[in-house]
Order: sequence, then C-alpha cells, then structure tokens
Amino acid sequence: MRRMRPPMSRDPDPQRRRSPSARQRARLRRRRLLGRWLTAAVLLGVAVAYIQPVQSFQTAESEVTRKQAEVETLERKREKLKKRLAVAETDVFIEREARTHGLVRPGETLFLIQGIEKWQRAQEQRNEDD
Repeated sequence: MRRMRPPMSRDPDPQRRRSPSARQRARLRRRRLLGRWLTAAVLLGVAVAYIQPVQSFQTAESEVTRKQAEVETLERKREKLKKRLAVAETDVFIEREARTHGLVRPGETLFLIQGIEKWQRAQEQRNEDD
C-alpha cells in the first residue's frame, strides 16, 4: 500500500493568515452592503405587512367600544320602559287614563265644566279687591 502524504501548503506558515487582496475586500464590502440592504428591505416589508392588520384591529376595537356604549344606553332605556309598563298595568293608572279620555264608570255621570280659567281670574280679582 502506498502512503499518502498530507497536502502541501503553499504558505510556509499555515498559522499565518493571508491578507485579502483589494478585489476580495471590495467583494466582501459589496456582500455586506447587500446583506444590510436585504435585511432592511425584509424589515420594511414586515413593518408594511403589519400596518393593515393593526389598523383593522384599532378600527374593530373602537367599533366594539361604540357598540358597548350603545348597548348600555339601550339597557337604561329598557329599564325605564319596564318601570313605565309596571305603572301602566296598575288599575289606578288605567282609571286615570280612561278619565282623561272622557270615560266614566257605569252609574257615574260625566260633567263638563267650561270657563274655569275665567272663573279663577274673577276669584283672584275679588281677592285682590278685598
């Protein structure tokens, strides 16, 4: 069998690094610059991609807040209407409303009195004269 020799290094001192040539340095600078531009472009793309969802979220959030306020207003209105309904279902309320529309109970007589304001003014004048 034949023994293989280790590859010969062109550099007598393999520990020493060779300094890159001007062409290699320029190529390295271009790669770094390109890498930076690509990184910036990716970051910009990600930022632009997040703008629309964030705006949608903010719009939805304000819509929810507005709807919650509307629900609270409607609930207060509902409570007032419930109270009015409870009062309107009482016999006293029904009788009072019927009387304002000129209705009477069987056996009662309806009297319509006119000129009350004129009579009240006359009474006030008499009281002032006394």
